[in-house]
Amino acid sequence: MINRGLMYAKLSFYTEKACLFRWRSELIKKASGDVLEIGPGTGLNLTHYQDIDSLYLLEPDKSMRQILTQQLAASDIDNRIAYVESGHCEHIPLESNSIDTVVATLVLCSVTDVECCLSEIHRVLKPNGSFVFLEHVGAVPHDSACRVWQNRITPLWKRVVDNCHLNRDTEALIAARFTIASITHDSMRNVPPIFRPSIRGIAIKNTEGIHASGNE
Repeated sequence: MINRGLMYAKLSFYTEKACLFRWRSELIKKASGDVLEIGPGTGLNLTHYQDIDSLYLLEPDKSMRQILTQQLAASDIDNRIAYVESGHCEHIPLESNSIDTVVATLVLCSVTDVECCLSEIHRVLKPNGSFVFLEHVGAVPHDSACRVWQNRITPLWKRVVDNCHLNRDTEALIAARFTIASITHDSMRNVPPIFRPSIRGIAIKNTEGIHASGNE
């Protein structure tokens, strides 16, 4: 099986330059307090953190954790406040109501159980805590040519590329548990059309856990 993180680092250089670096910067600088990042991979977000109290990096892949640790040591983040942990987002090893901000960028596409992952993110966030997200998603409308091709390719693609789903309705899944405070729908640059639909924004912990939605 192809390692999604390593493949991404090799193939997305121009996409990072064209849009993702800027999008990451705009989002990550809004993280504050005690921060958890799930699936940080090789640490592409590290340079964008600013005023934070602590940073927990939850990465399940051993090879990614090794690179991440090296990147962390080379970053401007005070190593006394940063921790690299192993584990999956379906079982976050942190106490409930303990985190101010959770960050996930290009992670939810490959999570085995997205609803469980979002439930865990909701659990560890403090009341009114923020979930910062950036994801490639299924195209809308569902009958668009792009979505049709996403649906056709995803069964093979997820087997080859570490469970990556091209057609997930990630926005709806987030909105079912959080209040979406801001969201931007955009097209990623320098990638084939089936990878272009994306969302990024901030969702707030909905303490009642009922459906809530936001506007672009």
